[in-house]
Amino acid sequence: MNGVKRKISINDLRADKGGVPDIYRRILTMQHNTDSSSSSSTSPSSATLPQSPPSSLSSSSSYVDEALTLDTKRRSSLTTLETLRSKASTLQKTVIAPKKKAGEDVSSEVSQLKAWKIEIGQLSKETKDVEKRRDDCLEKINGVLADVVDLEEVGKNVILNGVGSGSAVDGKISIVLDAGKQQQPPM
Repeated sequence: MNGVKRKISINDLRADKGGVPDIYRRILTMQHNTDSSSSSSTSPSSATLPQSPPSSLSSSSSYVDEALTLDTKRRSSLTTLETLRSKASTLQKTVIAPKKKAGEDVSSEVSQLKAWKIEIGQLSKETKDVEKRRDDCLEKINGVLADVVDLEEVGKNVILNGVGSGSAVDGKISIVLDAGKQQQPPM
């Protein structure tokens, strides 16, 4: 089923996983525009979905880019972390253990192993921090989506707080915002 989820995961933003980040950027920008127009004389119902994100996105729509950037950094850190763990394991099993068994000096190898273990610890901590920051961005996006998407259904129809309508099926929302143009990201 196609549609925008009310609560998203990082895979909903990752194009390589079938996500459509532009839809979420537009929804978040639309909410920013709705909030701005609500405080002026323009009614919220006159707000429309921009055809492309403006060059200076609202802070809430930039959460999408921040979440994607942090996710890329996290995945890169995980790759480096797994490589270091593999090297440390290989060094321990194929070099240090046999040399110790043969009674040879392993001080330089042990020093290298200790350095890698320190680096692994630091990188592991940094990776967890980046993951937490990414998840915080996702929570901010989900918070804005909860404000934008009013799931009080009349049948299968939903209202996007005065800026459009759509349908909700299985917790996903298909959005119709302006002139009947429907936005349905592939899943």
